[in-house]
Amino acid sequence: MKFGWTLFVGTAVLLLGTEIRAEELPVYTLDAVTVTATRTEQVPEMVPPAVQTIDREEIAGSGAGNIRDVLAAETNMILTSSRFGGHNLILRGMDTDKSLILINGRRVANEASAAGLGNAMALDRINLFNVDRIEIASGPASALYGSDAMGGVINIITRTPEKPEVTVGLEASSETTANWWHADTGRIGKFSASLDARFDKYRRDLLPADDLGHGNDTSQNYNAALQYELDEDSRIRAWSDYFSEHMKSGSSDAFTSRDYRQKNYGLSWEGSRSRNSWQVSAYTSQFSWGSRDQTETGTSSFNKDRNRLWRMEVRDTLKAGDHHQISAGLEYEKDHIRGTGLGTGGDHPYTEWGGMEGRPASEKKMDIWSAYVQDEITWGKWFAAPAVRYDRHSVYGGHYSPRIGLTYRAGPCFRVKVNYGEGFKAPEVMQLYYDMYMMMGPAGMVHLIGNPELRPEESVSWDLGLETEFGRGYAALTYFDNDVKNLIDARFEGWDEDTRQYRYVNVGQARIRGLETTLGWHLGDRVEAKLISTWMDAEDTVSHTRLPQRPSFSQVWQLSYDDHKDNGWSAMLWDQLYLDYVTEGFVPGSAAETTSYNVLNVTVARKLGRNSRIYGSIRNLLDRQDERCDLEGRFWSVGVSHSF
Repeated sequence: MKFGWTLFVGTAVLLLGTEIRAEELPVYTLDAVTVTATRTEQVPEMVPPAVQTIDREEIAGSGAGNIRDVLAAETNMILTSSRFGGHNLILRGMDTDKSLILINGRRVANEASAAGLGNAMALDRINLFNVDRIEIASGPASALYGSDAMGGVINIITRTPEKPEVTVGLEASSETTANWWHADTGRIGKFSASLDARFDKYRRDLLPADDLGHGNDTSQNYNAALQYELDEDSRIRAWSDYFSEHMKSGSSDAFTSRDYRQKNYGLSWEGSRSRNSWQVSAYTSQFSWGSRDQTETGTSSFNKDRNRLWRMEVRDTLKAGDHHQISAGLEYEKDHIRGTGLGTGGDHPYTEWGGMEGRPASEKKMDIWSAYVQDEITWGKWFAAPAVRYDRHSVYGGHYSPRIGLTYRAGPCFRVKVNYGEGFKAPEVMQLYYDMYMMMGPAGMVHLIGNPELRPEESVSWDLGLETEFGRGYAALTYFDNDVKNLIDARFEGWDEDTRQYRYVNVGQARIRGLETTLGWHLGDRVEAKLISTWMDAEDTVSHTRLPQRPSFSQVWQLSYDDHKDNGWSAMLWDQLYLDYVTEGFVPGSAAETTSYNVLNVTVARKLGRNSRIYGSIRNLLDRQDERCDLEGRFWSVGVSHSF
């Protein structure tokens, strides 16, 4: 808390107390580019992987208060609640821990697969109103990003200092009340800076009396960015992020409490010349989490853990003639985890104290050295992007990840794209060395046990896509095929008195195949209709059963309106349809079920001049409720923002 307020107040004084000598940064109109698929600036139509970009205007038009709702409305991802907290994000049938979530191309520390969470809570900790755009590159990306990117990459790109401005916003919803702030200095000589802050409080008066998930929860989010122009072609950037969340519910006799803290700091030097561009960066991300649970019988437990990563990256892109652009990078990452989650499973055992109670704890370190090279080849109507990466893991040794992508421009408005890639995901420290006792809601006391004999998960994937634009319309069709082996899961092993025991094991392999389609049409200048569909066959090829939390068919119908006036209206109506959805039983041994459902949503916004906006949305308009499908009834939100 002290750090957060110091950062907020100090930077606000710097931003708002500066003499009025600020000049707006020059604004350039450029063709849309993506930086995630190839880690270089490329036109989305050129890159072989399927890329979706959601810009700031689309985010504002969605009326969403968080990134999850934006992705649910704009993409073909499957987003469901995780049974241990957070939300699963399934991209092309791949589990949430196999899609890499980045912030400005950087990794952030999280629970490291604690209790099977992986990155399930990562999206909930990002301030949506600090986001400039979201880029999603589907398909294998381990050749450029290493472990965790077998299913694809979601890159959250935040706002950079642009022009002198202060924006404030207020929001109320079925779950929370929130206020957020954005301050930007614009350019002052060679210096520019921005600060964002958001404060959320869950509304106890609107939650069920027996809801232990959000009884008295608050969160704070601060983001500071500074930029110094060395010359016209290079700059230094520094950033600092802080997130905290406290959750507590229950009574004095029986309660559940959780505390989360995340801190990110970093510095980069980047620039470009006529033939090459470069970036050198170093940063650290620290995540700590603690829990305490007490039952009505007086049984209690607590945990304290910390995950910290240090990372250094150097990359350079060289234009080698008229047909080649070669990129190369070196990376080093060190992970250090310590706490009660490891129990006696790690090194240097010690005792962690929570009040008068002591728990065994230990620590573990891992590091990875990586190098990759990519050649972007342009020749006539062809564009190719072969790449290969080598990772040297301190536990698993060396691993190569190749990828090749091809784009053929058959005409000015028609493209054929083909991709092949191999990926891997190294087990997390916690999956290897866990020895943790924890209360987990209806499951009661759970003992999570690591497995040092785990093998990395590996995948072989390919896809074939067609893209076209015609008149006022556009369409895309992609067939994908993922073959995954050595899948890791926390499997129920039995009871130790009244405690359920789970151990991480390699459970076999899966085959995930599907067909994605997008069809859009501009009905004049104000109305756009879009239909996003996915057919999917996701099977555990050992047990010959369908993978849970995946439908055979999903579809998003979207109808949007925008009159493009300074004092005008925008609105969006969309419906999410899931057919033959496989549920996941919470209790071990319970049978999976299949069901079908749809959710209707609406958002309306009114612009009051160029600087003000009010908006409101209703999700699950028909008030459908089914806990098996993460349907908790109708959700509403209203908000207002104003820029000075």
